[in-house]
Amino acid sequence: MLMALSLVVGLCTGLAAWVFIRAIEIAQFWPAVPGQSVFLGITLNRFLIVLIPAVGGLLCGLVIQYGAASAKGTGTADIMYALRRKDGYLSGRHTFFKAIASIFTICSGGAAGPEGPVVSIGAGVGSLIGSIRDMEPEFRKNLMVAGGAAGFAAVFNAPIAGVLFAIEVLLKEFASQAFAMVILATVTASVTTHLLMGNRAFVEVPATYAFNHTWELGFYAILAVFSAIVAKLFVQTYFRIEHSFESLKVPAAIKPMLGGLLLGLLALAVPYVMGNGHKEIPELILSESITPWAWKMMLLLLACKLISCPLTIGSGGTGGIFVPFLLMGALLGGLTGRGVHLIAPEAASAGAYMVVGMGAMFAGITYAPFTAIILLFEMTRDYNVILPLMFTVGITVLVARALDPESLDSHKLLLKGVRTHEPVELRALEKYHVKQLMSPHVETIPESLPLPEITDFIAHHTHTGYPVVDAQNKLVGLISYAELHQAFNGTPTPTGIKKAGDIMRREIPTAYPEDSLTEAVRRMQHQKADRVIVLDPAAGTIIGILTKGDIIGIYRTYLTEDTVV
Repeated sequence: MLMALSLVVGLCTGLAAWVFIRAIEIAQFWPAVPGQSVFLGITLNRFLIVLIPAVGGLLCGLVIQYGAASAKGTGTADIMYALRRKDGYLSGRHTFFKAIASIFTICSGGAAGPEGPVVSIGAGVGSLIGSIRDMEPEFRKNLMVAGGAAGFAAVFNAPIAGVLFAIEVLLKEFASQAFAMVILATVTASVTTHLLMGNRAFVEVPATYAFNHTWELGFYAILAVFSAIVAKLFVQTYFRIEHSFESLKVPAAIKPMLGGLLLGLLALAVPYVMGNGHKEIPELILSESITPWAWKMMLLLLACKLISCPLTIGSGGTGGIFVPFLLMGALLGGLTGRGVHLIAPEAASAGAYMVVGMGAMFAGITYAPFTAIILLFEMTRDYNVILPLMFTVGITVLVARALDPESLDSHKLLLKGVRTHEPVELRALEKYHVKQLMSPHVETIPESLPLPEITDFIAHHTHTGYPVVDAQNKLVGLISYAELHQAFNGTPTPTGIKKAGDIMRREIPTAYPEDSLTEAVRRMQHQKADRVIVLDPAAGTIIGILTKGDIIGIYRTYLTEDTVV
């Protein structure tokens, strides 16, 4: 049954990818020369160059604001969050409105690609089929991952890279059952798009590689360091722009319009800054042997792409950013290759460095080295690229992780309280929130209560620790057996009578009802405590308590149900 459903997911995703890409190709906004562009065959003036991306951003914002607020962004982090916190459930509303909003963004010249929306569509299809069949959460999550991988494979015509994308980016681990389902879905999606679109991909990368000198690996190491630095610069730029737009006190629909307006203004100076770059990538690589781009233009476009993509997505728009990654990598590789030829004219062409730079940039932002290597291999069909590509990608990821241990998507998940590299013992807690397990009945000790009354209080109650509150019923500390032991063996107070405020522990872990259980456990571990006090986020008063015993109950349930953690 699971295998058959995987085939259905792959088929539906392949069809959706074809429809989505064809719609974009028909209505895409392609910049031409400074001051002019062609949109649906119509020559546009400078005013319309600024207006169209702003209108597209507004339409995208309206769809998101009134359709599904969760549909903004790239979509990959949303899939990862649904896998870890929502049992693989991704609403059909989210998937549908994300596709519509992405069309407005991409077709109006936004610096975003179709790969993110197609991955989201595939994941949504898998989640929907799993929900219709009323499947167990683990099986629904497997179908969801299979759909996301199928979407990736369909866009890039890269089925092996799609499988690795599922493992490295979505799952972050290898699971044999999920692996088999992912393979079936990606193969089916790739075959479907191959039948509909021919042997082609959304991004066509010509094979121009030649590797004749091992000493060139030194130059590729330099490219790797540059790629890691630019990748981290992109991530920082993305979050700075996103934070700036989030802090604006304007309706949500207006923010992507402002992002589109700024993008249009930038396009007046650098026309190629618009669009996702799938046309420019093969043009860049092929032109190296015919009419090379001016290096100043390449450097300017690289700098502008670092801004244009965050403007499009960070402002509240939606779309994919994998293709812009590849374009930035090609530009950086081309610049590096030009520099190498000034030193060593017998080295490989700058086009070869462009191909390797694409993989390095992809890996430096996603932290998915195997996906990057196989993706570029499947796109070029050139085995000669493998050795320098592996070498460069490996160094890029090492340097990028040294600069920042988190990728772009893991940073997004951290903002939602999800860590992508949780220890095994915490994975069973991922889907729970504090409010689900906390006890709402909390016995407290007043700060002014004398020690003899404290011992009497604890003797008549069953718990081993109690929160201490002040006159306003606000949490100020915690008293457990450890504090009582210290009170009887410590030095006396000047008054001779110790009170709760004198002996309590002041550093105590606290949490809010909506916090994840993994975060609550992490705070317990950090404070070396066996309980966490739950506070009302508005009033700051105590509304519950969560103990290690409550946590152990979850593991007991898992063991009883013979569930694999």
